[in-house]
Amino acid sequence: MDLYLNYSEGKTSAELESEQLLDQDVRPETIYSHNIWTFAIFIMAILTMLAWVRNIATFRFTFLFANILLVTMVVIVCCYSVKEVYSNGHLGPDITLINTSGMWTALGFSIYTFEGIGILMPCMAACECPDQFEEIWIYAVLTVIGAFFVYGSTSYLAYGNMKEQMVTQLLPKDDFLVKLLILFMVLVLMFTYPLTINPANNVFESYTLDKIFPPKKKHEGDLEEEKTFWQRNGKNLTRKFSRFMICLSAAYLGISLASVLDKFIGLLGAVFCAPLAMILPTLCHLKLLANTRQEKVKDIVIICASLFVMVVCIVQTVSDEFM
Repeated sequence: MDLYLNYSEGKTSAELESEQLLDQDVRPETIYSHNIWTFAIFIMAILTMLAWVRNIATFRFTFLFANILLVTMVVIVCCYSVKEVYSNGHLGPDITLINTSGMWTALGFSIYTFEGIGILMPCMAACECPDQFEEIWIYAVLTVIGAFFVYGSTSYLAYGNMKEQMVTQLLPKDDFLVKLLILFMVLVLMFTYPLTINPANNVFESYTLDKIFPPKKKHEGDLEEEKTFWQRNGKNLTRKFSRFMICLSAAYLGISLASVLDKFIGLLGAVFCAPLAMILPTLCHLKLLANTRQEKVKDIVIICASLFVMVVCIVQTVSDEFM
């Protein structure tokens, strides 16, 4: 949603419309908010329908296409960053080796990148060659690490310690490639959302819908009862409604917290992704697989370090924002 705000700011018609609103004593933020929610409703309609698809294997091709778009986006932003350094003749402002003021928020943000760990097992189940999945996963992780390193370092050296939430807000808005980049971002969101939200939907529905609509066991000799419309379709309709509400909640949070998106994601990473990606898997390994003393010590060290990072990131992020 924040992408659309950035995109619409570069339009001349939007600037003229804002000037007309000022002349009429109407705050431009009103139409600004109206525009973003109009766009949000359109995107939510698409994402909700995609979330209704329960077989994630359906999105194998779209996920591959989204990864190709992501690589293209990284290349485009890196090219603009190199061009920025070359045209200015120097690096960006306020570059430091370690930014202590935002270090813990950045660490929480980094942990958030592990939020996709929840779809590992569903992806493995849908994989055509599960015996090679571990090797594929290792190469995928190394590729993502390399992309983050090159993308982040190049952008930071070009634009420095920027105040904007996204590097795309610093790119020339009238350039065709920038508009194409923003379009790619929207497409990536639509192509990857069904996969990333699938574990959350499944867990939520297992604790709610499966309790409300428990499966009835049939015994031999039981007569087939005529079911009402709600008995036949109630669970499916409720599932669709719950997935729509989850999508709506995500859109509302994305729009409302757009100005503090980095801190919000950093907080999410510390609160939820640290336990999901670091603490809980290590606990499972400690209880189920760790046999030697060395393995148990490693697991305990990882758990303690993860708890320390989680607590410090939460405290630092909250104090930076509210104190």
